[in-house]
Amino acid sequence: MKKRSYDKVTTAITIIIYLISLIPVFILARYNYPSADDYYYGAYTYQAWNEHHSITAVLQAAMQTIKELYYTWQGTFSGIFLMTLQPGIFGSQWYFLVPFIIISSLTASYLFLLKIILKDYFKASTYHWLTLTFSLLLISIALAHHKAQAFFWYNGTVYYSFIFSLSLFLIGCLLKYPLAKSNRSKFILLFFIILLSFFIGGGNFATALFTPVLITVSALCFRLSGKKIPVPIYVSVICILAGLFISALAPGNSVRQDMQTHTPSIILSILKTVGSCGKDLIRWQNPAVILIFIFLSPILYKIAKNSPFKFKYPLLISIISFGVYCSFYVPTYYAVGYKGPFRMLTVGKYIFYWFLLFNLFYYIGHIIRKREAGIYNFSLIRKYITRVNTHLQKYPVCKCLLIFFVLSGPLMFSDSTFRMAISELKSGEAAQYAKEMKAREKFYLSDEKNIVVEELTVKPEMLYHLDITTNKNYWCNINVSRYFQKESVRTKDKQ
Repeated sequence: MKKRSYDKVTTAITIIIYLISLIPVFILARYNYPSADDYYYGAYTYQAWNEHHSITAVLQAAMQTIKELYYTWQGTFSGIFLMTLQPGIFGSQWYFLVPFIIISSLTASYLFLLKIILKDYFKASTYHWLTLTFSLLLISIALAHHKAQAFFWYNGTVYYSFIFSLSLFLIGCLLKYPLAKSNRSKFILLFFIILLSFFIGGGNFATALFTPVLITVSALCFRLSGKKIPVPIYVSVICILAGLFISALAPGNSVRQDMQTHTPSIILSILKTVGSCGKDLIRWQNPAVILIFIFLSPILYKIAKNSPFKFKYPLLISIISFGVYCSFYVPTYYAVGYKGPFRMLTVGKYIFYWFLLFNLFYYIGHIIRKREAGIYNFSLIRKYITRVNTHLQKYPVCKCLLIFFVLSGPLMFSDSTFRMAISELKSGEAAQYAKEMKAREKFYLSDEKNIVVEELTVKPEMLYHLDITTNKNYWCNINVSRYFQKESVRTKDKQ
């Protein structure tokens, strides 16, 4: 099999497996319904749409929610804005769009950023770019930390995963700016840099801190290499911090913080973060992930070998990248005393895989440069790899099957997104859940003011987040009552 043909086949297999992995997820989406905070943040926008059927009215209601919560609950204005626009406000039948929105945003942002890094900076081929991108997407989505909060519960996933996607777009724009040839292109990029930066600053605190830390550390490394830091870097960091400053000053933050009985000092928060993130180095790796990164190593080898970079400080890079990774969790440890909710850990896992890929690339580049200098000699390893590759070249079908086996590895775990979605579809739990939620909605949309509904008989792990109880004063019950403008909502008393 010729090299170019092999690259084509590898890329095609990677994309096909990635798309196959999404099929049961998107089928499962038809059974998805809003829950918990979806009703709380979407109350005004839902009512605005039903009264006026006007996007302008919905946006005004979103602004009203931001203003109200800024003084009573939290200051993350751009995060609140996104949360008020959950698809269910236009009718629960549209809530199926949630995984489509989140997975599309992740896919687009991964493709965008890696295209700029690999093709524009490292001159990698299109096939190598696509293979690397879809492999990283495959493990990110198949092995997501908590499936319901990663893809199906809008309020949680838009607040973390979607804003994380925006941060990838921002970094891509910052990297693209020095390569722009026309003033028009630079102006457009600068516009999006300012917009995305301010928006990210007003999102969740974890991403609002992690992003400027990553940008600043990268810029300092850039500067130490003797190059000038582009002006948009300064602009971006200032805009993120401006958004974060506005968010942090919200009176509502103190109301929410008063509910925390004990929070650690900043020093203890950092120490706890480092310890917890150190455990991630072990618990978030498994044989399937290791095999995929081994599979990607030859591609990374080719890209690193042809690059002008010297890859001189691998250990220092590992320490710095681990420190930047830890910065994602420090705000939550400091605010609430633990690492963060599942939806946040999902994004942390995405970041972990990004840094794992980056470190692997850097170490491969370091080994190449040392070998070129005659310091390292891997003749026995090269001889073994060449022998294996020669045998595989004789049997291209075996080579394709090996690639398929390696890439399908993450899908085989019982807790993978792929397997769990299939399981909930086959068991009938998803269909039963949707049937019971739809039956409830008929009561919610009736003229009755005090609603009593049946308790759910099934709670699919990928679709279910939280539910109302027999207590009408429970916060989930209050959210639903407020959303549908009822006096009370509860489940029937248990017999």
